[in-house]
Amino acid sequence: MSRGADGSTWITSVVVPPHENLHQMEYKYLVGTKRQHRRDRIRNVLWLPGENRKLDVPPIVVEAYDPEWILDRVTQDSEKKRQAHWTIEQSARNIGNTTSDITDLDSYHRSVPVPSVNIDLHRELRETPPVSNDVPEWYREAIFYHIYPLGTPGHGGGGFFGDVPERNDGYSDPIPRILELRAFYQHFHELGINAIYFSPMFESTSHGYDTSNFFEIDRRVGSLASFKVILAELHERGIRVCLDGVFNHTGRDHFAFQELLSAGDNWRSNPYREWYLIRRGSNQFGDPFRYECWEGHQQLPRLNLDNPAVREHLFSAARFWLGEVGIDGWRLDVAHEIPTEFWVEFRKVCYSVRPDHVLIGELIHGDYNKWVGPKAGRLHSGTNYQLSKPIWSSLKDKNFFEFAHSLRYELQVYDDLCLLNFVSNHDVSRVASQLNDPSLVMLAYVLVFCTRGVPCVYYGDETGMRGNKNDGDAALRRRMPRSQSEWEDPSGTICTAIASLAQLRKSWKTLAHGAMRCIQNTNEQLVIVRYDDNEFIVVALNCSSSGYTYCAPLQELFPHLSAGAALTEIWSSRCEEKLGDVTYDGAAIRFDLPALSACCLRGPRK
Repeated sequence: MSRGADGSTWITSVVVPPHENLHQMEYKYLVGTKRQHRRDRIRNVLWLPGENRKLDVPPIVVEAYDPEWILDRVTQDSEKKRQAHWTIEQSARNIGNTTSDITDLDSYHRSVPVPSVNIDLHRELRETPPVSNDVPEWYREAIFYHIYPLGTPGHGGGGFFGDVPERNDGYSDPIPRILELRAFYQHFHELGINAIYFSPMFESTSHGYDTSNFFEIDRRVGSLASFKVILAELHERGIRVCLDGVFNHTGRDHFAFQELLSAGDNWRSNPYREWYLIRRGSNQFGDPFRYECWEGHQQLPRLNLDNPAVREHLFSAARFWLGEVGIDGWRLDVAHEIPTEFWVEFRKVCYSVRPDHVLIGELIHGDYNKWVGPKAGRLHSGTNYQLSKPIWSSLKDKNFFEFAHSLRYELQVYDDLCLLNFVSNHDVSRVASQLNDPSLVMLAYVLVFCTRGVPCVYYGDETGMRGNKNDGDAALRRRMPRSQSEWEDPSGTICTAIASLAQLRKSWKTLAHGAMRCIQNTNEQLVIVRYDDNEFIVVALNCSSSGYTYCAPLQELFPHLSAGAALTEIWSSRCEEKLGDVTYDGAAIRFDLPALSACCLRGPRK
C-alpha cells in the first residue's frame, strides 16, 4: 500500500491459485518493484510473508511503493540464490527492513513448481490516520496486576473468583461474579497497583481462549453491564484496564464456524469458508472438512486474517471495547503467530478511537523487534519471556550469571523496547513453586520492579500462592484467597515487599524511565544501576545464606561523579537493618548486605 501525492492509495493483491499437486508444499515469495532502466533486477523487496504458508490460500494484500510490480520465485538455482541474497540485503539497506524481518534465508531457497499467479493493481482513496510514535506515558509508569477470571478444566481451576464452572452452557442468565472485585479494592490500593490485565473475558465455551462472541462478557462472570460498572469504579480509583484479545482463532461455537458447520457437505459454497483456513478432509469431530487450528487443538480453529471480512469483524471488536466500553488497551494472545502487517493495521484502528491505548503482544518465541516497535507503527510492548525465566532460575540455582547474561542481551537487542516483566502467569509455574522460599520470591520481585520495563504481578503471588504447570493449567488458575489467614505465605513477606517496591517505583521515576546497566555479579550477588541525567539508583541483591561486603564500581559508568558523593538508601528488604548513607570513594561504593536481602541506593549524577 502506498500513498500518492494526490491522496490516493495503491493496493496490490497477489492471488495464489490452488494447485492439486502442491497443497502440502510450502512457499515463499519475494515481491518487488521494477525500475524502467534496469528491468533485470529487483531493486527493493517490499513484502515477505513472516512464516511459511500453504499454496491454497485466499488473496493476500501486500504493501507497495510503486505501481509496477513483478513477482519472483526463489529457487535452488545458484544465480537465483545469489540474487535473493542481494535482494534481501538491498531491502534492509533501502527500506530499513521496516516491512519485513528476514531471519532465515534458507527458507527462501525452496525449489517449488509454482503455478502462474494473477497480480491485480488498483487505486482507491483511503485515509490513513496518524498514530503516536511512542509508548503511552501511563504504561511506562504502570504496575500491572494480572487476573485470570474464568474457570479451567481440572481440579481447583475456578479462576480468581474460585467457583467459575469449567464450561459455559450458553443459555444461563449471567452471574455477576465480577462485582466481587469490589472486595479487593482496598487490597489493590495497599498493593500499589494502577493497572489490571484480565485474561480472556469474552463469551467462550471453556477457558476463555475458545471465543464464541467477541462483543460480550462471558456469562459465567457477568455481563457487559456489570463489567462497565467495575470498569468505571476501577477508573475512579486510578486503575487502568486491559483485556486479553484472542484474535488468532475462535472456538467452534463462534457464529461463523457454526454457520460453516450447518452447511454440512455444502461447506465449499458457504461464505464463511473464507473465515477460516479450511481444507478437504475430516477431523476428530467428524466434520466434512479439516482446518488449521492453534497448535493442534481442534477446539481452536484459526481465523483467516487475510480475509477483509474477518479483519473488519476483529477491528470492530477493538473499536467497541476501546471506544464504547472504554478499556485502556489489549494484551494480544499469541501475537508472535500473527503477521506484523495485521498488527500495524490493528494499531491504526485502535488509535482512531483511543489514542492513549496500549497494545501488549504475547511474545514467547522469536525476535521481539519483529512485532514490537511503537515508532514503526507496530505494537507498543510485549511479554518479556526471555527475561522471566532467568529471574527465578538464577535465584533457584544460585547463578546470577544467567540473569546478567540475559540482561546484557536485552540491552543489546531490545534497548529501545518497553516490555512487560513477570515471573508468574496463567501458563507457567508460579514463582513460589519454583523457589520454595518467600525470601527468594521477594528477590525475584525486586528484579521485576527494578529492571527496565513494566512490572506485572500475577494474582495470588503476593500471598505465596503455589501452582505447578506439571499439574495442569487448573493448578495455575486457582481461587484468590479472601483473607490473610488463607495465604500460603502467612508472614506476609512477599506482599509487604511488593507493596513497598510499588511505592518505590512511583516515588523514583528513574525506575520507570531510566537507562540500565549491570555493573557487577557473582553467583550469588548482583548489582544493577538505573540512571538518567540527574540521578542514579544502585540495586543490589544477595541470594546467599551469608552476608556479603560489596565493592560496586561506578567510575566507568559515571566518570564525572565526585569522590565523597553520598548515596542514600531509599529501599531495603530488611527494614530493621538500615545501611544509612554510603560514600563514593572515587572508584566504587562499599557496603554490607545481609543474607537473602536487597537494597536500593540513590545518588546524584552531578
